[in-house]
Amino acid sequence: MYSLTPVLIAVVCVLIVWIFKNADRGVERRKGEARAGSEARPWVDADLKDSTDLQQVEEDADEWQESEESVEHIPFSHTRYPEEEMVMRSQEFYELLNKRRSVRFISNEQVPMEVIENVIKTAGL
Repeated sequence: MYSLTPVLIAVVCVLIVWIFKNADRGVERRKGEARAGSEARPWVDADLKDSTDLQQVEEDADEWQESEESVEHIPFSHTRYPEEEMVMRSQEFYELLNKRRSVRFISNEQVPMEVIENVIKTAGL
């Protein structure tokens, strides 16, 4: 058993040296690639040749902008409440939210699609 210890240490040392040499080669290779920035990168060029995804993204953006333009602008109106009313309203809001509980089950009851759409729109605000 003791005669294998020096051999085991030598094998571990060789492995460590080999790992560091490969790591150094990788660093040198990356530095060389960085210097040769004008070289073509085929994986990038191949992506740029196929612009179908890019066109789809542009079309989606155009549709979004069109829908955004059709929304009527609603100016912000700020209501300043007296201090006592602010305290009262904040307390009521706290009490309302404090009654909220998480539900860990799913109901089989149907929910109208309009309700779901309104909830999603509200979450987007």
